[in-house]
Amino acid sequence: MATYIVGEKTNLDIELRINNALTDPTSIALVVLLPNGGVQTFSYPDTVAKLGVGRYRAVVDLTVSGQWTYRWASTGTAQTAARGSFSVRA
Repeated sequence: MATYIVGEKTNLDIELRINNALTDPTSIALVVLLPNGGVQTFSYPDTVAKLGVGRYRAVVDLTVSGQWTYRWASTGTAQTAARGSFSVRA
């Protein structure tokens, strides 16, 4: 598991594939749960960048220390969900 320092930024990336081929979804969103109970929501095209077909990135400001968790969700042909977590220290 990755560890970061408060004040840094991190890139949260996802690749969406169907039969091993990168595929765009109809929509994609990321929800990040902060250790203090806060929630950050990202969605394409506003706060999620498209890096290429089926490849997306959100840049997250790391503002508090503790365990962070996140969940990607997409709809359409490339419907999927993915979870992850990382740690931030002071």
